[in-house]
Amino acid sequence: METKINKKLPKGQRRQRISDWQEKLPVKLILVIAIILLVLALLIMLNESSSSLLNSPELDVLRSSRTLRVGIDTNRVGLNVDGTGYEDDLVKLLGQTIFNADDCVSFVELDRHTVLMAFEDDTIDLALMSIDAIEQKGYSTCKRPFYSEPCVLLTRDSNASFIEMQVAVLNGTPAHTLLKKFEEDIESEIIIVPSAAYYDMLVLFRAGRVDALCMPLSVAETFREPSWTYHATRVGTLNYYAVSTSDNKVLIDLIDELLLDWSADGVLTELYSKNGL
Repeated sequence: METKINKKLPKGQRRQRISDWQEKLPVKLILVIAIILLVLALLIMLNESSSSLLNSPELDVLRSSRTLRVGIDTNRVGLNVDGTGYEDDLVKLLGQTIFNADDCVSFVELDRHTVLMAFEDDTIDLALMSIDAIEQKGYSTCKRPFYSEPCVLLTRDSNASFIEMQVAVLNGTPAHTLLKKFEEDIESEIIIVPSAAYYDMLVLFRAGRVDALCMPLSVAETFREPSWTYHATRVGTLNYYAVSTSDNKVLIDLIDELLLDWSADGVLTELYSKNGL
């Protein structure tokens, strides 16, 4: 279309009609390349962050001790039994990353009752626990869980009714919290029986004084007998975190970064597969 401006311009300089070149662009290819570049940029940023943390003064202090002391709740199938399992492999990998050498990790057996005492006595630098957070001041917890597993009901009838079902659970644990929420959600007459130890729960179940045991899957697999089964309904999901004192916050931040890296490059998947998780 002729315009006043076009009329004033020489014919060679008049605006030509824009062709439909946009439709010929390889939009999908450009989008894929842009995504790849974005992912590469993020990976570079993460690697730089991990490198910075590894070279921090706080990590140098830890290296001066020549060992990473880790508290672990033992005897859980797949996670830690007799010094083998996913947690052991994960911690050894962490030790190799920090110290650039093997045999720089020592394990300390503990449980939810003794973990804080172990920190106070300075017998551990790090703990791997099925807790969402330590509420007391002076502690740091990873933002990302290093492992998650279902909380199950171990019964003799996989389709047993929840009406007046008596369920034993370890008192004051995340499993206990999940069971109480589960009871509220299904609005059923579950009778929760808090117990002080797994041994007490097993005694009650074997004696027929409770109908089910509420446990993390790894614990249930550790204690399950051939005639016992799992209820068709799962209670919820438990998360496992790395915890340390606030003095070791750089260590916690490093673990968060490494978990993200190891998840992206398949390291965690390999460890899951190796330990049957």
